[in-house]
Order: sequence, then C-alpha cells, then structure tokens
Amino acid sequence: MAEFLILTKEHWMDLPSKSNPNMTGYERNQLLIEQDDILTSIQKIEKKDLLIQKYNRKVQPGDITEVHEDGWWENVAKKNPNSKMSLAFACIKILGEPVKDLQYLTQSWESAQIIHKNYRYTINYGLNDGDDITVKKEDLDITDKSTGIVI
Repeated sequence: MAEFLILTKEHWMDLPSKSNPNMTGYERNQLLIEQDDILTSIQKIEKKDLLIQKYNRKVQPGDITEVHEDGWWENVAKKNPNSKMSLAFACIKILGEPVKDLQYLTQSWESAQIIHKNYRYTINYGLNDGDDITVKKEDLDITDKSTGIVI
C-alpha cells in the first residue's frame, strides 16, 4: 500500500494579506512593487514578472506532493499533531498499489509559457488538515493539471 501526502492549505499568495485583509498576498505584493519609488520602471516590470512566475509555480490544495511506503504518515506526521505536516497536509492511503507504480504522480510539468512548480497531479477529495483515509486508486479523481484530464 502507498500513501499520498496531499496539501490541504491555500498558498499565502491566495489568502488575505495580514497588513491589508481586503487584498490577497499576491495583490498586496503587486501594489508594493507599484508604489516603490526607488525602483525604475524596468525594475518594476522585472519584479512583477518574477512575482507572476512565483505565483504560477505555487503549490495548490489537492496537489500530490509526496508518495511514501505504508506507515510513513503514522511514523512521521502523526507523532507531532502540531507539526507542519499535520497542519497543512492529509494522507490518502492507496490500497493495493506499490509506491513504485505511483511515483510518477509527483512529477513537475512545463507549458510553453510557464514552468510550473512540482505537482502535475491533483486530487479533489475535500480533505482537511490531518485527514488520514484509505481508498482504492480507482475511487479517486486524479487530475493531470497539464491537460485538465482526470486520469
């Protein structure tokens, strides 16, 4: 049996900014670049481009971030309920599937315009922080983000 580690938290760029809750972290950073009087116009464009690249590479809820052997979640994440793992991830145990057959699900991908952060595949399962469920692979909707197709 294999275990998927699935991200459950929104990325900070998509959450309300702490200093300005009416904007997301991404919007706030764009505004700060615009308002920076020290930067030249070219520097502002470069900084905005870098921010856009970072935004497009961010990890998203549902992303399959790691695949481990059976027992990893219990031995690592669950031992400390306040750890980063148990506060931002869930575990899906896949019945009857060896890790070697599922490693491809942690691949990164590229499009013509964007180099994306790892995690080409995502699962839409309504998981919460620290969830630990066991299912068959065929019971999951695993989406290839490069094509939008459920595999």
